[in-house]
Amino acid sequence: AGCNEKAEEIDDSSGSLGVFVESLFCGWIKARQAADSDAGETARMLLGWMDSDDYGFCYRLEREAVKVLTKKGLSAFASQVQARFDAADRTEPQREGRDSNHRHRYWGGVLKTIYAAQRDVDAYVSLCEATELLPVDCEILAEILQSRSKPDQALAWVERGLELEHTPGVRGKSYKLAEMKRTLLTRLGHGSEALASAWSEFEQYPCRPAYDQLMKYVPKGERAAWHDKAIDASAQADLRAIIELWLATQETERLVERLRTASHQELESL
Repeated sequence: AGCNEKAEEIDDSSGSLGVFVESLFCGWIKARQAADSDAGETARMLLGWMDSDDYGFCYRLEREAVKVLTKKGLSAFASQVQARFDAADRTEPQREGRDSNHRHRYWGGVLKTIYAAQRDVDAYVSLCEATELLPVDCEILAEILQSRSKPDQALAWVERGLELEHTPGVRGKSYKLAEMKRTLLTRLGHGSEALASAWSEFEQYPCRPAYDQLMKYVPKGERAAWHDKAIDASAQADLRAIIELWLATQETERLVERLRTASHQELESL
């Protein structure tokens, strides 16, 4: 209540107030659970705040709430969010510039967050079938299955997510899928495929992070040869990326020579 009262007096461009309010919500949840308060009432009050959020304090609040809710609390929260999801009218006319299925999509996203916290693969998959499957959904499902020692199933979801990223009209991307695929391939005994994938990514974007990923999959006895191969391949890449990479790998002589031959435009861009 105090934060709402002072919200218009504070410049929260740093987001510090929002983080503080978020911590208050989580502390409130933990306190009610410690007091053995009714889980359904906790969920109702929490959703009430999310509905009446004039200052954006509750934006994505479910992502933090699920981290502190108990199993019983998550179940109550899921039940009430499910009711809102079911009640959302998919044919609602446009209001305030939003698309007709905004609320249906919004509550579906909250449900996904809850199911992920519950590690409920079946419920998560069913929800995706009823709404839409995004690359990040495949990432979450793969992480759950990987934690359950089911690398084959996890890899199948990773590959499906990567396919979705190249499908026209599909929203969003996951920046973890490619690395997850390499990790799973290695775990399943396909190290050469993981190395080939890392090399392909390095060739496309030769930089320090891609180099570090590549060397993770290079056999110890072959690191010197792969290092030379990577540095040679990066020679014609963007100068800014090369500086970071070559300094980190102590390729100072190559870097000095490249700087000598760099164009005036390249040097000005640094």
